[in-house]
Amino acid sequence: MKIRKKKSSKFKRFIKILLIFILVCFLYSLVEPYLIEEQTIIIQDSDIPQNFSGKKIVFVSDIHHGRFFDRDRVADIVARINRQNPDLIILGGDYIYGDTKYIEPCFEELSKLEAPLGVYAVTGNHDEWENYRLTLASMKKAGITILGNDAEWIEVGDEKIRLNGIGWSSPLEKNEAFLDGIASKEFSVLVAHDPGLAEELEMDNIDLMLSGHNHGGQMTLFGLWAFYLPSGYGQKYLTGIIEKGDTKILVSNGIGNTFVPMRFFARPQINIVILKK
Repeated sequence: MKIRKKKSSKFKRFIKILLIFILVCFLYSLVEPYLIEEQTIIIQDSDIPQNFSGKKIVFVSDIHHGRFFDRDRVADIVARINRQNPDLIILGGDYIYGDTKYIEPCFEELSKLEAPLGVYAVTGNHDEWENYRLTLASMKKAGITILGNDAEWIEVGDEKIRLNGIGWSSPLEKNEAFLDGIASKEFSVLVAHDPGLAEELEMDNIDLMLSGHNHGGQMTLFGLWAFYLPSGYGQKYLTGIIEKGDTKILVSNGIGNTFVPMRFFARPQINIVILKK
């Protein structure tokens, strides 16, 4: 009888500790969406013009303004970005979540972004699923340059880099033709919401790709493995820098959430890219 009681007591203690651990993890997952990480990455490349060495690009994706991410939080993100004093700002798509009523307020806040070399953006799946026309109109009104199967030359003095963008629903054939026009010796940045495009396109002349979409898994097994990644290709494009040939692909955890207002070991990110020749 004493042995049985001892075993029962240990089991109850284990269950109690397990339940406390689960509760702590649950409560932390509700807090983590507010723990925004400002992550700095240095990109070194011989193709970077001297005038761009030391320039700062701030990249933000997946804001998902909606019922889980209110307007005050969008305003806070804008303030955080501006405090970085970026030279160039790039937005990676998915600005709203759940309802078209969030589109205009989101871009009213994003219109306050400040960068001497401009603010550029691509669309994501949620932007095209909701009201695509209103999204594009709101982006233009906010002074944001829309990248969609076209390129913009960013110039500093007499030197320049090429900024390329692919919209969410653009046909693969059109994307391939667009990228064929990139010269090998110019520093080229590709902005595409889904990092999985790197598996489908010829990337030889792209030096840096900026993507989001996957939220770092949003809910992960302690950051080691994600239960679901919308871009596919297993865990390859979970988060961080992935290299494909000579191309560096930065996959951001993004800012907002979908499905539930929770994150677990996938902290929201503002990505700061410093160019170095």
